[in-house]
Amino acid sequence: MELYTDYNMIAHCCEVKSNRDQGYKVVEGEDTHVVHLGRKKCMCRTWDLIGIPCPHAIKAYIHDKQEPEDHVNWWY
Repeated sequence: MELYTDYNMIAHCCEVKSNRDQGYKVVEGEDTHVVHLGRKKCMCRTWDLIGIPCPHAIKAYIHDKQEPEDHVNWWY
């Protein structure tokens, strides 16, 4: 789960700008990503590819007062 730890540190540099029906808008530097927690999807697609919430999803979960680690794929 070293990757999750790294993502968690990156998430602290992200900022949640809004929460709409389409999902959370999370800003990382100059990049903006839309995160759908219910679908477990982020525009960066990292979450889809590896099964560990990306930094943007982690930040959205923290904003939503949920534990991001609970949403890591069972494989890990």
